[in-house]
Amino acid sequence: MASVTINCPQCSSGLKLPDRKMLGRTGKCPKCGHRFVLQEPDDVPLELAEPSVTPPAPTPQMGAAGRWIPDEISETGSADRGMRKPVSVETGPSEIVASGKEAADIEVPVFVPQVPETESTVASRVRRRRKSNPSRIMVFGVLFAVVMGTIAGGILLNRSENSGGDKTVRTPPQANPAWEAEQREFAASNDSAASLSPTDGEQIPLDLIPFTPHLLLHLRPAELWQQDRQLNEFHALLSTLSIWLKSRVEEISKFKAEEIEELTFAVNFGARSTAPEISAVVRLKDEQLPGDLIQRFKGSVRTDLQENVREAGDRSYLIADNRTFAIAPSSLSVELSDARQNPATIPPDLEPLLNQTDRTRHVTLLFDLNSIDVHREYVLTRELQPLAAEFVSWMGKETDGVSWSMHLKPNLFIETLIRPTNDSTPVKVQRAFLSRLDKLPEQLFSLAQKMRPSTDGARQMIGRFPAMMKAFQVGTSADVSPLYVRLVTILPPKAASNIAAASLLTWNQSLTTDLSAGADAAGADSKLPEKISDRLNMPVLIDFRNFPLQEAMAYISDVIKTEIIIDGDALKAAGFTQNMNQTFNLGTVPAKTAIHAILQQYAAERDPMVISVDEARRRIILGTKSKAEQDGLPIFDTSPTE
Repeated sequence: MASVTINCPQCSSGLKLPDRKMLGRTGKCPKCGHRFVLQEPDDVPLELAEPSVTPPAPTPQMGAAGRWIPDEISETGSADRGMRKPVSVETGPSEIVASGKEAADIEVPVFVPQVPETESTVASRVRRRRKSNPSRIMVFGVLFAVVMGTIAGGILLNRSENSGGDKTVRTPPQANPAWEAEQREFAASNDSAASLSPTDGEQIPLDLIPFTPHLLLHLRPAELWQQDRQLNEFHALLSTLSIWLKSRVEEISKFKAEEIEELTFAVNFGARSTAPEISAVVRLKDEQLPGDLIQRFKGSVRTDLQENVREAGDRSYLIADNRTFAIAPSSLSVELSDARQNPATIPPDLEPLLNQTDRTRHVTLLFDLNSIDVHREYVLTRELQPLAAEFVSWMGKETDGVSWSMHLKPNLFIETLIRPTNDSTPVKVQRAFLSRLDKLPEQLFSLAQKMRPSTDGARQMIGRFPAMMKAFQVGTSADVSPLYVRLVTILPPKAASNIAAASLLTWNQSLTTDLSAGADAAGADSKLPEKISDRLNMPVLIDFRNFPLQEAMAYISDVIKTEIIIDGDALKAAGFTQNMNQTFNLGTVPAKTAIHAILQQYAAERDPMVISVDEARRRIILGTKSKAEQDGLPIFDTSPTE
């Protein structure tokens, strides 16, 4: 594999790598000591070809006191002070080793130009004067300093005297009150969304990770798999996926999931078409005896390394303390040893998202979207590649990095941070993402119509999945900060299990469904009843948190696929507004039960709120009792049936 030369961003010294496998790791410049991530160089170095014809020697210029300059400069000559020293690759745990190359292999060439005789004459005269009469040089220096000081003082004095009479007035930058007010509003909204978090922990640490991670998966296994009714139901509905994840955690860590407080997986994708590097950092709930940890890992100790690194097969283990240890490929033993003193650095585009992570959340996933797009065919199975392609396409070209986290108690809390590309802005990303999220329930409904699940339970769950996503969309707030978009979703505890089961069933069914075929019903829930009164018995997931009345009714209308018209004039005459907040959590109930909960809040008013069902025009009208009677519309009874 061809070598590659990378320039230090601090001093521009060249570091020569034997191949591209070392891209993505952290290197150290041997000249200035600056640490930086080794990345593919943007520019290809160009080399000047040798001229086909030897150019004629330059004609010496005439001048007085000419001096001969040799073609080769001796090691002790004065010209050595202007030469750059060779740049070598320093050998060390975290530095890049130049694969046995000598320092001369990457020596920076020095070009010594021919000096005209006239210039050499002046230089030689100055040198002769310094040697023959140093006192004269000193006097000249003193006079020069006095003159320059006088000039500088005069300039400052002149500025001081003329400061009051200067007619040129610099106009300060004009303030933009509208922009400043918008920024304050964004900041207040973002802080308010962040305060909804059920956890308040530190950011996910990167210590003991032996490379630059492009993807981080942080779990709290002991809390996820604890004996809890809500969590047990969640895992039961996840079925094989939960079983696989738990077994994978225990196989890699050699501890039971209930014994692990924190587990961080890190992935470095490296060069394209190469296998990714994966490491893990395990933090246990309880301290272990040193002998117990050694007995679990076994293997041989690397005596040439400073840290206690053991190699067993294709894996290396670093025991940091009696509760913490790291796992990495055996090819990264040196980097793993160095990672204790030099923690990994994340790519700059992901750093703002990492700063917002919370290590006490149950699940956190942080990744670079471009890396997923470029490497999906090399790191994912054939079945998962189409899903990854659809996900990347759905997130949009304006998305750079994503941080997704979930906490299951007391309610289902989901936070998504989206970092825009350099060509976009957080406001543009916010608008584009909300637009896509608004269309998602309809897209899932079209997808569900094409599926033919084999069981009634699967048909019902897949049929309800679009309604669940509509509740997810309605329950999501989008706020903007200067660096990212913050999406916060809060749903009732039951929603976590339902969404998990519906997502998994829909995904599994999509693998066996011909999506190019015509639509078919996914079950009773996906077949709309003919009568509007029957549609009001369709299930709806209700968790309203300060929803305006018009948005709450729009959500119900979308789920039951029936137009709901709000008679604004009738509501206004009775003293109602369409912005009255609705806040209550009913879980999954019939649509008419949800509407009844809204109407009951205003049942004691002089002219209460009611609904009428217009079967002829296929619509529902929300108005007042007096207006319905005036228009001759029947009032629909929303009270629960016995």
